[in-house]
Amino acid sequence: MPEECSCCGQKTEPEPGFYYKAMYCTYIIWVTIFVMNFLVLGLWLDLSPFSFISLYTIQLIILLPFIFRYARVIHIYISVKYDKNAIYKHPNKVMRSSTHKPID
Repeated sequence: MPEECSCCGQKTEPEPGFYYKAMYCTYIIWVTIFVMNFLVLGLWLDLSPFSFISLYTIQLIILLPFIFRYARVIHIYISVKYDKNAIYKHPNKVMRSSTHKPID
């Protein structure tokens, strides 16, 4: 992960241990997935407990990288104030990623 955002200069880890708080976001995402799975697989489809736990475990293993990534994104959106003029305050020359042309 880069040290700072290439567009606005925001540090991606403002303080040591900043993303430990993202574990709470991860927990909320996991509980939400569990409740949705329980409602659909457990109650609506009436699967056995073993089948339910097996499907839920496979689903979490597949979604694990996405859950951790989006938990960090949610946490930084909550913790860092958005500044629409930050790109103009950034001391380095900022480049557009798709066209590689300097932004004026």
